[in-house]
Amino acid sequence: MPPAGATCWRTGPGAVRCDTFVFLESAGEPAVDLACGTVYVTGPDHRLGTRWYEAGLLARRLVRQDVEQTLSLHPDMSGRTLRVRQHDSRWGVSDDVLVFHGNGLLVSGPGVGVLAHIAGLDELDGTHHGTFSWLEDPDVAPRVCAALT
Repeated sequence: MPPAGATCWRTGPGAVRCDTFVFLESAGEPAVDLACGTVYVTGPDHRLGTRWYEAGLLARRLVRQDVEQTLSLHPDMSGRTLRVRQHDSRWGVSDDVLVFHGNGLLVSGPGVGVLAHIAGLDELDGTHHGTFSWLEDPDVAPRVCAALT
């Protein structure tokens, strides 16, 4: 079943295409807990989706996500901040089994450069090709804390 708000139309006998748009706006929401404290996130998360149905069943889907957010140790984004960018796509046949491709996460800041980066291709079998470093990684978290304090 298409998600609420989807725009759908028939593309052939028993075939339907649905387009979706999701806009999420974080405003000082907790993102992750590090040794230096809770890191908060603020900013937009845009997702454009296309779903193809055949005989009433989801046959495949594609989602493109664009994120431009800010991280801080303060919910009001006071003090030092880091920039979060995400520009990726995922495709597959369900919400659970998807292939991810693109710049899944890039955390950077003035004078500190790139601190965390997830990019490349995640295949259906769970294999990751590319780079993968997350905020909570033992070598990344101290650098994130130093940049925010």
